[in-house]
Amino acid sequence: MRSSRIVALGAAAAIVLTACGGGSDKGKTSSAAPNSPGRSQPAAAAPEGPQASAPAADSATAAPSSAGAATASAPAPSQAPSAVKGASGAGTQPAASAGASKPAAGGSSASPAARSSAGVPSAATPAAPVAVPAPAGVNGGATDRGVSADEVKFGGIMMYGWLGLSEQVWQPMTRQMRALFKIVNDNGGIYGRKLTYSDCDDGPGDPARTRACYKKLVEQDKIFAFSAGCSISEDQYQADLKQDQIPAFAPCSLYQVEWANPYSFPVHMDMRQEGTATANWAADTKKPKTYGVICLNIPDSQAACNRVEKRMNAFGAKEVFKRTYRSGTPDMSGDVLAARTAAPDMIFDYAIDAFVGARFYIDSQQQDYWPPMGIIANHKTIEPLGGIIGDYPAKKGYWNNTTYLLWGPEHIAWQRKYVPENKGESHHVLQGQWIGEQAMIECMKRIGPNLTRVALMECMNSQRWESPPGLGQSMMWSAGNRYSDDTINRKEYVYKYVSTETYSGDDGKTKGWIPDTGEFVAHAPAPEAGE
Repeated sequence: MRSSRIVALGAAAAIVLTACGGGSDKGKTSSAAPNSPGRSQPAAAAPEGPQASAPAADSATAAPSSAGAATASAPAPSQAPSAVKGASGAGTQPAASAGASKPAAGGSSASPAARSSAGVPSAATPAAPVAVPAPAGVNGGATDRGVSADEVKFGGIMMYGWLGLSEQVWQPMTRQMRALFKIVNDNGGIYGRKLTYSDCDDGPGDPARTRACYKKLVEQDKIFAFSAGCSISEDQYQADLKQDQIPAFAPCSLYQVEWANPYSFPVHMDMRQEGTATANWAADTKKPKTYGVICLNIPDSQAACNRVEKRMNAFGAKEVFKRTYRSGTPDMSGDVLAARTAAPDMIFDYAIDAFVGARFYIDSQQQDYWPPMGIIANHKTIEPLGGIIGDYPAKKGYWNNTTYLLWGPEHIAWQRKYVPENKGESHHVLQGQWIGEQAMIECMKRIGPNLTRVALMECMNSQRWESPPGLGQSMMWSAGNRYSDDTINRKEYVYKYVSTETYSGDDGKTKGWIPDTGEFVAHAPAPEAGE
């Protein structure tokens, strides 16, 4: 049973793991990754400062402006997803200097591939990585802070202390990023420069520790940019990124402020948009007359619940039950009893923390209670979920909205080959970071020897990035295009949980989740002014 692999911290986690059943054996390699996440000691908190404006970076098609800037060929699937082939195939290249032309409005739309019963096409086989050797003579040397003739320094803040989910959620992200960097470094680096990474542990996402980690990575380690990383306190340093003019590529991307920050390049729909998309789905497909919500006690989870309430109230449904939890809440039996008394037609779970949601589900099972129209949740699409919550929700009606198609044959094939330690530990943020980090690497290839943060941001902003078809998403980061139609912050997918077999097969398919037959794609409009 897979649930025995989950690390239980506190009574809530322990009860979840002992009370649930099911979960298929994924045959995961038990050894740790060669470069397991470190444990950096936090320094003093970094001061807040005024917000600086972003560099102009909205080029859709710009020719290289530096004579020495070499252009890399389109990446192989093992090194960069087909997200990068849109511009490469059209012959467009971003400028390697600050000047950039205005973007074309909209861009091409993503076209999800023909789906199997699990919502994904058949698997792809990863190809060998492509080297980017150093040019003859000099490679540009120290072209920016954190860049030398032989190194580019990256950093990330990871909440490894998040309630026992470090092994299943946070460490896989670090292992994946290290594997991506290792592929590059084993093939000569980027123009002779090796990519290095320093992480910092902010525990359970404690804001003071998060800010201390930011200060350490920026002021002590002097990183070039943030890459990946994931903390529930990412909102704490968004103003600092703008003040210090340091980009953050492929963060966990939970917050609307990250989408509003031109120095952040998110890979996940913000929670407020998710609330709207999920409520739209429920109004279209379930049409409940009454509803309930459960939330986490962080601002954007509260905002997501507010978006649900706004949409459902406009639809004419009445809210009859609401609870806000902190992580680690050990007992929800009284809340389940209150839900039974209030009798909502359905419940929206925006508690984010998988253990908080699971605790509610387990206590519901013990009372044999479930709302008649089911529960829909977000942030619960992790491969080990079946072994955590058992089959009771599958029998009663349980859905999840998630950013990417599950589980993506291209991503799974790459994972099996390059980071087998992550087998059985995929999740929606891991999928997004795989795309975002490789777009960053592809841009470093295109820029050439004169690597700067301004040039890298310009490249990331220069086009619409398409994921591989098995992941079914598009991303646009340029100013004015972050809420473009049919991109990541406007579209998600809704899956129904039907069995505990939530792991991916080698073909990228899962038996435990099936595309919702009523409305598989959930849409959210761009936020209105003031939202």
